[in-house]
Amino acid sequence: MIKHFLTGLTLILIVAGCSQTPAQPPRTSSIIEDREWELVSFEKTNMAIPKNATLLLIDGRYMGNTGCNSMGGEYYINADKINFTAAYSTKMSCADMGLEMKVLGLMQKVDQFKVEESRLTLMHKGQGVMRFIEK
Repeated sequence: MIKHFLTGLTLILIVAGCSQTPAQPPRTSSIIEDREWELVSFEKTNMAIPKNATLLLIDGRYMGNTGCNSMGGEYYINADKINFTAAYSTKMSCADMGLEMKVLGLMQKVDQFKVEESRLTLMHKGQGVMRFIEK
């Protein structure tokens, strides 16, 4: 009985050891991480931006506020390149959903960033699409 148990346990451990975790891009630390950023402008719009529209990046996860709802997801950085996964967002009814939809849509397009002094610019194809200041 014990022999069958040990044989079964060994097979389970061998199978579990052979399973693979999907490869993730390497994590590198960046100057934009562990800081809270306040959104001050974004691509070709005159929309009013609330003071609580923020972004925080910590250990491969981002979180923030679109001015009404909280958002978050994962991000990957390599040098000055950055990619955000699809954002989750709370679903409160907001007076102006246009700003929220614009922010969430632009997050998916961002592919690069630039930091100058205490300003962060998120870019798409070399063009600044969202600008933040360090809070």
